[in-house]
Amino acid sequence: MTSRLNPAHVTTFYSFKGGVGRTLLLANIGAALAKKGKRVLLWDLDVEAPGMHHIPALRPRSLPQNGFLEWLLKWQDHHALAMPDKSELAALFKCIRPAGDIDGLHILPAYGKEADFAELYQGIRWSEFLVAKPETGLQLFKTLLEHLSLEGSFQHILLDARTGITDLGGLMAAILPHTTVLVGSYGIQNSAGLLNIYKALDWAVAGRPPERNDLPPLNRLLVASPVPSEQEALRSVRCIRWQETFPLGQDETRTEIPFDSRLLFTDDLLVLSDPESPPARAYLKLADQLEFLREDLIVEQKSQAVTDNIYPDLKEKSDLPGRLAKGQTFEDRIAHILALMGFKVEREQLIDGNRVDLIARKQGGIRNECYLVECKDHRQAVPKEALERLLVWLNGSQARAMRAEGMFVAQRFSPAALACAKAQNLHVFTPLELEQTLFDFSQYLSRLRRQFEESPLARTYVDQRVFLEADPKNQQGADLIPHATAWANGRGKRLWLLLGDYGTGKTAFFQRFYYELAKGVESDPNAPVPVAIDLKEYPNAISLEGLLQEHFRMKADWTGNPEILLHLLGAGRIVLLLDAFDEMGTAAVGRSIEDQFRQLARPAASAENPRGNRILITCRTHFFKDQQHVKDATEGPVDDLVSRDSALGQLARSFDGTIDELLLFNKEQIRQFLDRSLPLKNAREAAQFIEKTYDLPSLAPRPVLLEMIVRTLPALMREGGNITPTSLYHKYTTEWLRDHSGNSLQTTAEQRKLLLEHLAFILWGLPKHRIHHRKLLTVLEELPPGGLAGLDLARVDLELRTAAFLTRTNDGYYGFSHKSFLEYFFSRHTLRALRQGEEHLAAALDTTAITPECIHFLADLMEGKED
Repeated sequence: MTSRLNPAHVTTFYSFKGGVGRTLLLANIGAALAKKGKRVLLWDLDVEAPGMHHIPALRPRSLPQNGFLEWLLKWQDHHALAMPDKSELAALFKCIRPAGDIDGLHILPAYGKEADFAELYQGIRWSEFLVAKPETGLQLFKTLLEHLSLEGSFQHILLDARTGITDLGGLMAAILPHTTVLVGSYGIQNSAGLLNIYKALDWAVAGRPPERNDLPPLNRLLVASPVPSEQEALRSVRCIRWQETFPLGQDETRTEIPFDSRLLFTDDLLVLSDPESPPARAYLKLADQLEFLREDLIVEQKSQAVTDNIYPDLKEKSDLPGRLAKGQTFEDRIAHILALMGFKVEREQLIDGNRVDLIARKQGGIRNECYLVECKDHRQAVPKEALERLLVWLNGSQARAMRAEGMFVAQRFSPAALACAKAQNLHVFTPLELEQTLFDFSQYLSRLRRQFEESPLARTYVDQRVFLEADPKNQQGADLIPHATAWANGRGKRLWLLLGDYGTGKTAFFQRFYYELAKGVESDPNAPVPVAIDLKEYPNAISLEGLLQEHFRMKADWTGNPEILLHLLGAGRIVLLLDAFDEMGTAAVGRSIEDQFRQLARPAASAENPRGNRILITCRTHFFKDQQHVKDATEGPVDDLVSRDSALGQLARSFDGTIDELLLFNKEQIRQFLDRSLPLKNAREAAQFIEKTYDLPSLAPRPVLLEMIVRTLPALMREGGNITPTSLYHKYTTEWLRDHSGNSLQTTAEQRKLLLEHLAFILWGLPKHRIHHRKLLTVLEELPPGGLAGLDLARVDLELRTAAFLTRTNDGYYGFSHKSFLEYFFSRHTLRALRQGEEHLAAALDTTAITPECIHFLADLMEGKED
């Protein structure tokens, strides 16, 4: 393909089946681009059913004697499949005609006037240069495209491709173009067939095929055509099915071409005759996309040209500081990777008079390794000749004395170079392949997948939504997993803080997200690998390196250099997911939470590529927001969804972090959770019970409480008339005390219950129902001897932080996460005081302060309905 600074952007229009308006789409796009002042060539390569030049608006004033098929027939017969010479290229160019009266639009017809195209088609020995010698066919079409682009100064070349699965179709869809437009209808057969082609292009979209040579990764656009406006319900269903069937990548788009009945009777180009019609507007939008892609290509080519002028690839002079500066960064990267692999690396050495980029040595138990390493950071594939030069160097006397082997590291290699490397036992790697040797994540990922799949969450997880600070007007929020996946693949800021108060589902999302990423690596080895760390398991980690090393020692029995993981994080090979910063950041008394945060977030301060140094941290809201506030998808005006950054939040902003907040469940999500957690009949009964029971409708939107409700409801409902709100609270608070009394806690479950009851009593009469932790300790010290006697009060603050029913602000104030818990534990304390005859009972029973809910709780407790 041409490398000039104003290249023709080549676009292939492909459809699996006919009848979807592919050729007419191409014609309208070409006309639209020409009307914008672009020089456009339409090349009819639908060789089994050609006829683009019969479209009235494209019909040349005089058809050429020969078209492309006649030219191809002469080429195959006269030159034994050798590449066409100048005269043959000139003959092909003469076949081009202006298309109708549209300035700048040209057409290369498939055949000339009065030709029998079927006979022409049958006369061409397609298999010779597309099957037996595919490299010949590839080189032929590349040569033709370059000549046409240069000779005609075209800015766009639009190729009309064959339908179905063919050798020529594959060449035109995957190898030759900058962009492929896949055209199909919403019909089931059409969608199924087009999906096979769509998936087959994944390798070209990822930029892997060496056959594309110096072309950038393929752009892939999807078009549904034609789409009738009637039967809107059916259209919507099929549209949604298409969206599910074709999982578009980050930079891919989907366009819908509305049906117009005029197209049944005429091949009118609506962008010319009726530019305001719905189909014409869709055509114009797609034309704008192609022009944008062309302009983007020009910018990239100009940048490459400037670089090539400063750092010429073919010169091997050592006195070019520009070349050395260019190669230094790439060579530094490769040298660092090799050092992480255990090699001692020397930079640029003269060996037998040859300047070698790197020498890598490693001493082993059986043998010592020594490599002469060449590094080439080009977009172009490294040719076979570059490897042959390295082979010559290895045969020098000094290299032989070193027993050196050869290693070549480059972005891409030509097929001939790869074959040469295999035959001559040269080691060739891309930087990505070298990085993949640093750490084998297969067992780690398998453990992550198994851990999630074997958990109840795999069955009950409900898709969550997130309130994005970048879209504050959207109260309903965005779908969380798709948003997170796009972030992991390079969208948005590198540091992402996901906040939510207790029970909003941060850990559930964390587990589902690392599972989705782990699955993604199965199908795409280039996808980011999740490193998922639950911070509460590592309360004593004092550095990010130490945290990584300890995590992989525990989870993968790996005790290697943590710098390997930091390198992979910076290279975008892994994404770091850190759950429950609030539990790590408060677990060690005397530690600076700001210092802990800086340690975890510091890599996110910079990165060389969009996917590099991506770090997610989940935490309770009040650590990073002054106002503790859980977003509710169903209630509250937009103004209520905004809170100010705390000091820690401001620190996160200094790392250019994004701070988003989880939304509570809405009614539909609650219903989904019940359906997935309970048999259908029980789920309906549970929904009714929640609606009719005190305070449960306000508790159910919080996922962790909904889970506790579901966990206890079936047993409670079987108890018949003994079901009361108090018994429900008792069951799941008792369950929490039992489930979360881990080995790090020194108090007993009964002592923690007493602490909660005393705290509720203290908070009842305080403004905003909260108290500073230092004041709380003072109050507890003044209590008479009892159930808390002998308690180490120095640990009270630390252990209360683990209580699921409590919140603790960043500046140290405690409160209950929900008023009903305050009422429940206050009622328990009141009953205990009543039974023990304590003097402060009168204050507790001040009827002006006690709510009706407290009276209900207290009455039930006194009647023994707790159990």
